Amino acid sequence: MHIALPPTPNRASNREQVGAWLNAFAVAEGVPIGDLAVFQHTGRTLLSLTEQQCMARSGRWGDVIYNALHQGTVSIYLSIYLS
Repeated sequence: MHIALPPTPNRASNREQVGAWLNAFAVAEGVPIGDLAVFQHTGRTLLSLTEQQCMARSGRWGDVIYNALHQGTVSIYLSIYLS
């Protein structure tokens, strides 16, 4: 059975959408969801964090979350740029 994962948060994502993504991320990566609670914000706030700010929030998962967010964001921007 294939379950559709929630889309990577964008600047318009609300807290519930970010939470759904964080939950799916936690399950996929085997991360305790409590470890990601510090990232429960709106998409605008979450995407405005630098990699250093993400690391300050979670030394264990900050860079992983930052990269996961920005890999999804970069692919969106790249597809807009190339079209």
